[in-house]
Amino acid sequence: MVRPGVSELKIQAIKSYGGSVAVAPDGVSPSAHLQELMAKDPHGFDINQFADTQKVLDYFDADAEKTMNMAAEVTRQLEREAYPCPDWWVLGAGSGGTATSIARYL
Repeated sequence: MVRPGVSELKIQAIKSYGGSVAVAPDGVSPSAHLQELMAKDPHGFDINQFADTQKVLDYFDADAEKTMNMAAEVTRQLEREAYPCPDWWVLGAGSGGTATSIARYL
């Protein structure tokens, strides 16, 4: 479910991976439209990525291996690469979670 005005490129990317996209009609909230669609489809699933607001804050531990956030995971993966310390981070905006996590981590 996406709101009206979402980039056609984003919609096409979802479809290219086999997903389907429903656009909420103008004047109808995406969440209300999603509930209508899910009532009709017993196989529908709402990942509801914004439901756990307490997880907005990243978890940091004194032991870097126990820190749980996107930036820590990316950093751990980079440590195994030939160039583990990037000069730049280039991020696209979606929900902003990745960019926020990396900014807080750095």
